[in-house]
Amino acid sequence: MARMRAFGLRHPLALICALALALRLALLLFVPFVWRVDEIFQYAEPAHRLLTGDGVVTWEWRSGLRSWLLPGVIAGLMRLAFALGLGHSLLFAQGGLCLLSLGLVAAAWSFGRAAVGTRGAWICAMTMAVWPDPVIFASRTLTEAQGGLALDVGALLGATFLERRRLPSGLQALLIGLLLSLGMVIRLQFAPGTAVGLLFCLIAWRGSPAATIGLVLGAAIPVLGQGILDALTLGAPFRSVWTNFAINYLAHRADAYGVRSGGFYLGQMAAFWGAACLPVGLGCYWAFRTQLRPGRLLLAGVAAAILLSHSVIPHKEASFIYPALPLILVLAGTGLAQRWGGDVRLAAAILCSAGLVFVSGYWPHLHHRRGPYEASRMLYAHRDACGFGQYGPAFAQWSMTGGYTQLDRSAPFYYLTTPQQVAASERAFNYLLAQDVTLPSMPRDFAVLSCAQHFCVLRRPGLCDGQGVETLNALLRRTGE
Repeated sequence: MARMRAFGLRHPLALICALALALRLALLLFVPFVWRVDEIFQYAEPAHRLLTGDGVVTWEWRSGLRSWLLPGVIAGLMRLAFALGLGHSLLFAQGGLCLLSLGLVAAAWSFGRAAVGTRGAWICAMTMAVWPDPVIFASRTLTEAQGGLALDVGALLGATFLERRRLPSGLQALLIGLLLSLGMVIRLQFAPGTAVGLLFCLIAWRGSPAATIGLVLGAAIPVLGQGILDALTLGAPFRSVWTNFAINYLAHRADAYGVRSGGFYLGQMAAFWGAACLPVGLGCYWAFRTQLRPGRLLLAGVAAAILLSHSVIPHKEASFIYPALPLILVLAGTGLAQRWGGDVRLAAAILCSAGLVFVSGYWPHLHHRRGPYEASRMLYAHRDACGFGQYGPAFAQWSMTGGYTQLDRSAPFYYLTTPQQVAASERAFNYLLAQDVTLPSMPRDFAVLSCAQHFCVLRRPGLCDGQGVETLNALLRRTGE
């Protein structure tokens, strides 16, 4: 114990990173959930299909709207898991993303130290280590999560040099430009935030040709890479970009999935953070109270660009503005460290606040989405499956499971919306996923094996004969989903 304490005093950032990784992995391993269905069927599922040929194909992938960048990264991690004898494990891939997320903790430490000193480094890094948003989104296979990570790390590194009033070297500026641009390339909608970050840095470093060239070159690399990747995988440079814009913004296809008012995101922040909004707001106020320092203005500008640009887009999801949240929290940590110092009591207050926010604001959301996903994970243990069925009265319920990413074997997958369909096609599959309230209407030869959060796995004896039965992929093609 004494050795651990001495190590923590000598290497505080390593101690905070260890805490951050432990929290992220604990949530990943012991609380199976899907924040938004896209993390499976838009990114993890294509990665699994790339490796095995098995995966659900949605309309976005049939139209060429999605880039292969993030699925390619996930596929690489899944391939490594397979080489280690773990199958094409999504958990392993998400664990790798958790490791990458520690870059946010380190960047927050660097900025906090430049802004306030050692106490600022402690507070900012601790906030990124334990606050629910960075912890939850570290492992999410969503473009807003991983694009937000790149954007935020780039913004924090750029802001660190601005706070210190130092010019970066050409390589340092290249890294900052690359990260800022990578955030936009991973998720196109982050372009306003990237533009603000690059503009701040270009103006501040205009006296250094090496920094300016490095920044511009770094920003160009991901953009050129995206063009080449789309040409190789989708048949035309930047096809995913212009197809996304044409379908979702000109044809308004995304609006079919829900339109919200301009104040939606502020309402979501209040709903998730609750009373913690008060100290966060006060911390941000204190961060700017004495002087408008350029590094803090960069972070505020990037966060504001993300919030405002997404507020005018009709289709909204709470996670879309994720990159703004760590930047707001770091600014708040800077102000709190200036006002109250960085002693143990403030660190304890951050830990307690993070726990309360998680339990009151985030746990209900995670718990609500656990059932079908956790039940589908149970199917992995049953290696004798020759076909899978899912019963749900609403067609959209097919997307609440883990797809082939969780099954990780080649077997047809069927989605059925009435008990009559289940009875007529039961010979097509020997495993069935259904809600517990529907069990009385399921065929009698299916026996319940296990349940999770009111969703159950059922099995019948015998082999499968799927002739004449429409698979889920065929159903999605027919309906345009």
